[in-house]
Amino acid sequence: MKKNESGCGSLIAFAIVITIIGKVLDFLYFFRYVFWVILILIAIIAVIVIIINMLPSKDDIDTGREPYTDDTETNAETDNNTNTAVDIDNMEGRQFEYFCADVLKRNGYKNVYVTKGSGDQGVDILAERDGIKYAIQCKRYSNVIGNSAVQDVHAGAKFYGCHIGIVVGNNSFTKSAHELADKIGVVLWDRKELLKLMKNNF
Repeated sequence: MKKNESGCGSLIAFAIVITIIGKVLDFLYFFRYVFWVILILIAIIAVIVIIINMLPSKDDIDTGREPYTDDTETNAETDNNTNTAVDIDNMEGRQFEYFCADVLKRNGYKNVYVTKGSGDQGVDILAERDGIKYAIQCKRYSNVIGNSAVQDVHAGAKFYGCHIGIVVGNNSFTKSAHELADKIGVVLWDRKELLKLMKNNF
């Protein structure tokens, strides 16, 4: 009798142990899924944070360009023909863009911005005056300026939603560039026009 009771107790103890082991395994099985769910959520949050950090700021979205500032340096000399302190022929391209932005601002243009160096869609400066938006491409060339600048600023003006495209340069334009500009409504400012804008403002 005692042997039977001992055997019965062993069976009960064994059953209890099996039950406990089963519960532990169930918990571990459930925890495994919880662990993976938590891991996936952390990964998703990390991806979202990375994407948000990669997005441009509000200013970049609104303008897509860096704001023009007044402290642009220009290695200026005196142009004897115009009494204008400037040496546009020896400026670097980027320096010439900022110089032209300064010329525009001094001639009453508002919201003058120099676009970023790469991916500017053929437009170096964006400006407004009297409710009209302008897209300007700056060309500091040692030779005459051809059709490509006219084509670029025309397409760029449409990209930025501007009313008028302008090409401003330190040189003259080819006959073909003048013909194309007249046809598609692009304004050309050659050296003479640029010096005229500069004359009373520097």
